[in-house]
Amino acid sequence: MFTGWLAGLDESCWNTGQDLPSGKPQHPLEGFWAERFLDCPGSCNISGPAKKKRVQPVRKSPQRPTTQMETEDARSKASVAGLRGHFFPFGGGAFRCPGESLAKQVIFASVAMVLQSYDLRLIDPEEARKIEPGHRELPFGLH
Repeated sequence: MFTGWLAGLDESCWNTGQDLPSGKPQHPLEGFWAERFLDCPGSCNISGPAKKKRVQPVRKSPQRPTTQMETEDARSKASVAGLRGHFFPFGGGAFRCPGESLAKQVIFASVAMVLQSYDLRLIDPEEARKIEPGHRELPFGLH
């Protein structure tokens, strides 16, 4: 075992959704839940990767909508807030992965190569020009 594995299964830190009537978490840590790393300000009280206080348990299993609202999707952003000491995908200290930089560059290059295969066209070019980069929030990815 290594510390990343132990920290990744710490239920006192990670968001597991709301508690179901059975007392079990809605999204246990043993399973994949992609939305765990999305922070949706104002739209959902259990968003973000860090565990928050539970207001009340879920009465029944929530049904996922077939289509997601554009406004909710636009406000959602990747977040690792509140996870210091619990989320270190490349290790840390003396045991830090020496291949972190290489791995990130390979990922960036792979995504760029895949995107070159697509014919991308902006629906609203004027609106796209107004977009500002969020480098202050995530300067080099999710770490």
